Amino acid sequence: MKTRRLARTLALGVVALALLAALTLGFAPLHRLVPHQPRTERARALLGDAPIAVAHRGWSAVAPENTLSAFRKAQELGVAFELDVSLCATGEVIVLHDDTLDRTTSGGGPVADATYAAIEQLDAGAWFGLEFSGEVVPTLGEVLSAIDDASLIDIELKTTDQRAALARAVVAELERANRTSGVFVSSFDPFLLEQVRLAEPSIVRAQLLGGFEDADLAWHDKRALQNLLLNGKAQPDMLIVEDTWLSERWQRAMQARGYPVLVWTVNDEARMRALRDRGVDGIISDQPDVALRVLSGG
Repeated sequence: MKTRRLARTLALGVVALALLAALTLGFAPLHRLVPHQPRTERARALLGDAPIAVAHRGWSAVAPENTLSAFRKAQELGVAFELDVSLCATGEVIVLHDDTLDRTTSGGGPVADATYAAIEQLDAGAWFGLEFSGEVVPTLGEVLSAIDDASLIDIELKTTDQRAALARAVVAELERANRTSGVFVSSFDPFLLEQVRLAEPSIVRAQLLGGFEDADLAWHDKRALQNLLLNGKAQPDMLIVEDTWLSERWQRAMQARGYPVLVWTVNDEARMRALRDRGVDGIISDQPDVALRVLSGG
C-alpha cells in the first residue's frame, strides 16, 4: 500500500479530529462517534450463504497470483476470489498486487510508468512454475470476460494519487461487462472508495482495515482509519479486517452495526475454525480449499 500518499491526504483534516478525540477519550472506541449506515441487505445478498471463502489473489497456492489461471482455479473450486488493480501509464486497469513489476513478472520498474503495450509482453507465470510460462498480466476487462458472473469477485483498488482516474476506470470496466451488481470493491484508502461511490453509488464497497504495523503512517492516522473516522467519505457496506488485528469485541460491535466482517489473510486451519465459531462472515485465504471445507462445517 502506498501509505505515504494516504498519509498526506489524512493530514488535511481528519488527523486533527482523531487527535482531539484521542486526547479527550484516551483509547476509547472512537468508532462510536462515527455514523454507520452500511447497506446490510445489499451486502449480505451479494455474499449469499455466509460465511464465504475467498481465494486471495485467486487460488494463489496452486497458480501464480493475480493471473487468469489462479482465478479459473478459484472458480473451479467454487469460491469467490480477490484481485488487485491499479493503472498503468497508458490508463488501462492492470491486475497486479505490487507497485512494481519486479516480483511477479519478467519485467521491472513501477507499474505506473509502464505502458500496457509493454506490460502485455511480460511473463507473469514462470516465477511460480515453468508450467505457467507464458501467463500474462491480465487487465480487469480480460478477467471479467474470462470469468463468468457466477463467481463473486472482490476488486481491491490499490492506493494511488490518481484516485478519481482509477475509480472511474474500474467502474467503466464493470459497466462495460454489465457486472456492477456481481462484484464488490475494496480498498485501504477511504478517499478511493469515495471516488467509486461518486462514480457509481450502487457498487458495494468494503473498507480494508488492519494494524498498519509496517505502514508509513502516524499513530493518529492509523487510529483514524481503524475507527472508521472517514466513514462519511467511503460509506462502506462491509469491512475486511486483518486477522492479527481483529478482536472479537470489535468484530461483534461492527456486526451489530450491520457490517458483514471478513478476515484476511488466514491460512491456518485451526485459526479458520476459531473464526468460524466466532461468527465471521468470510475468510480470505491462500488456501481457499481448506477455508471452504472449514466454513462448510468440515
